[in-house]
Amino acid sequence: MIVSQPDRVLLDRQIVKYSKELKGHLLDVGARDSRYKNYFKVKSYTTLDNNHKHKPDVYASAENIPLPYKSMDSILCSQVLQLVKHPHIAIEECYRVLKKGGKILITVPQDSALTGDTYFRFTKNGITLLLEEAGFKVISIEQRGGYQAVMMQTRIKTWIKRLKPYENWTMLFMCPISLALTHLALFLDKFSYKGFAIGWCVVGEKN
Repeated sequence: MIVSQPDRVLLDRQIVKYSKELKGHLLDVGARDSRYKNYFKVKSYTTLDNNHKHKPDVYASAENIPLPYKSMDSILCSQVLQLVKHPHIAIEECYRVLKKGGKILITVPQDSALTGDTYFRFTKNGITLLLEEAGFKVISIEQRGGYQAVMMQTRIKTWIKRLKPYENWTMLFMCPISLALTHLALFLDKFSYKGFAIGWCVVGEKN
């Protein structure tokens, strides 16, 4: 049983949508539990993380990737850049290890709950600038969620914080309620103001 959230549903949709852009030998930067591995049809899937409990293939920081120059065909970096102290360095490292013509798929948050290990949030202009300054050509950028999704994501995150459903019986009603409210918000989002965003999904190419 899980608590449904607009951000998680939309993240899955975006990564599935753009998964075909990544080919060959793929590096998942900040892989954690490799939740997206099965979405990609690639020659190899290498995980990188700075937490031993996830048992990554490469134990390292996104700001210092211990792989050779031009050694990877593709990179996935999902919901990671807000957690590193120097996101521009992490993006430069991704650029370094990518082969020419290689692509990177990045997702970042804009409006979402803060955690103790968060350093940054990103606007469309901000993440575009970071990628372009590192040398990438941005070939696609897609907004994740509008006003209704942002508001519902905030409510559900607040309930999770207060009720702690993963630790007690409240999951019994949080699971179906959050599922219904998440899909209601995503439906209403089709007609709502797009001046709010949960985050962004970006595809960049190494020139």
